[in-house]
Amino acid sequence: MPLKLSREELAEVLNHVVRLTTSQRTLPILSNVYVFPSEGRLHLMASNYEMWIEEAIPIEGEIEEFLVKGKTFQEIVSSLEGEDIDLSMSEDKLYISSGKTSYELEIWKEEFPTPPAEEFAKHFTFTGEQLKTGYSKVSFAVAREDIRPEFTGILFDAKEGYLNFVASDASRLALKRFPYEGEEFQFLIPEKAFGEVVRMVEDEDEVIIGHNDLIAITGRREGIPRFRLVSRAITRKFPAYEKVIPERGKVQLMTERNLFIKALSRARIVARENMERVKLGIEREKIIVSAEAPAMGRFQEEIPAMVEGGKESYFFNVQFLLEGLRVIDEENVRLTLGEPTQAAKMEKGEGEDWVYVVMPMHPA
Repeated sequence: MPLKLSREELAEVLNHVVRLTTSQRTLPILSNVYVFPSEGRLHLMASNYEMWIEEAIPIEGEIEEFLVKGKTFQEIVSSLEGEDIDLSMSEDKLYISSGKTSYELEIWKEEFPTPPAEEFAKHFTFTGEQLKTGYSKVSFAVAREDIRPEFTGILFDAKEGYLNFVASDASRLALKRFPYEGEEFQFLIPEKAFGEVVRMVEDEDEVIIGHNDLIAITGRREGIPRFRLVSRAITRKFPAYEKVIPERGKVQLMTERNLFIKALSRARIVARENMERVKLGIEREKIIVSAEAPAMGRFQEEIPAMVEGGKESYFFNVQFLLEGLRVIDEENVRLTLGEPTQAAKMEKGEGEDWVYVVMPMHPA
């Protein structure tokens, strides 16, 4: 009896797991997806040896385990137009059909590299909504180079009534807070692993995370496992981030977020020709946004602001400012500014559940 399953569900799972497949000549098995049945669900697993993803979907019928070229299988399933797909197999062939379309694909039955065995003394539970929101509010600040591994991850830090998500690349830091009641803990999850989880998780999912030298993340809905990700952990300690968050400054201002974004976006046309440098001139009831680049020209625009403090000028990486502003979901933004060489703090117009700290650039 052919195995019957939803084409849409299979395509979505393949889109997730195939991201981990590689085309390394030294490890050709990692270009495959491992497919196996278990308890009325079809499981698909892929790995790059640093991370393993396993996701499952409900099925009708039976099938044996097999390996199949991941990207080819994904392309085939995505190309089909029927609502359902039938799968059947022989010793070395997978037969795929939907409507009047059919494929015959080579498969293998080699042993696939499974995640290292792990034992976790403790597990911590989160909602899918928490993970998605936390990731979206801080991930832009993660370091893209692994010179310091602790800056390539996102910190989970539960203490003093809050669950904090924190990311930094040493030039800036983003923090998202959630109210939290429970045991205190702290661990780092690689941003790449966290990003893969966010692609799979839904708001209503319950997500369980265990950690030691490995990170194991399991997503469940109504008690039924939907996905599992295992990743090598970051064992380096994250710096004491609270110490870099300014408590007060010599200048405090509030302005309309969209106006600020538009002015900075126009400034970037010039600033990108000069190391992304933009100048913020703070005056009474306004911010003067300006940028200039040799052999190109100059930009200037004034936007209204509520300002407390004296007249001052600051230089920032315009892209850093824009990335922070774009994750704010309120009409206004607050800035706390100290000396021109000190870190600045960006917050939402109302509330203290999100903080962004960015270091200034030196004057040209």
